Amino acid sequence: GKKNQQTEIFLVGHSLGGGAAALATAMLRIDNHKAHAVVFGAPSCIHRATYLVNMLERHVTHIVLGDDIIPRLNNETLSRLLEQPDNTATELLGAAKSFVFNSLRSVVADNRPLAKILGMDSSSTPMQCPPGRTYLLQAGHDHMDAGDRDQQWDIDEVTCEGMGKIILSPRMLTDHNVQSYVNAVQGAFLRYLPVCGAPRNE
Repeated sequence: GKKNQQTEIFLVGHSLGGGAAALATAMLRIDNHKAHAVVFGAPSCIHRATYLVNMLERHVTHIVLGDDIIPRLNNETLSRLLEQPDNTATELLGAAKSFVFNSLRSVVADNRPLAKILGMDSSSTPMQCPPGRTYLLQAGHDHMDAGDRDQQWDIDEVTCEGMGKIILSPRMLTDHNVQSYVNAVQGAFLRYLPVCGAPRNE
């Protein structure tokens, strides 16, 4: 009967809000709710070795715009960058990574079992990846302005490894702006993108 029908929950978030939406999706699904999320520019907040990676790939769609630094910023990518000599951006990147990860840690601070599953407890290893099934949205080379109505867009699914390098470019911060995502999503007509558990083409 209707009493047994579950309402589906759809969450949306950008940046830290995207990470929180992905973690909330995990919490809801662990609690047997039908939850899905579409997130934009979310930070690396999932421990690569947990079963949640596969679960969130089925129920979270993650859009990353161009050179956006936040989804690429984690212990591994930052360590690689620190190994490069004479890199004046490393202190700034380290502070940004610490802020984002500590903010996400506070989201699950009162749920220690979930924190351990996510790899965000004190014993976790430095292997984080962006949440969900990730798509990289890039401007075509003919135009590089996200606000250009004639802009052509390329979108490709990427793996955690594919997001494993910080791209130092003039756009690595501006690509993270909310308005940049709004312009890109509208320009690329992403309403046609399969989301929330669409089957993979194996």
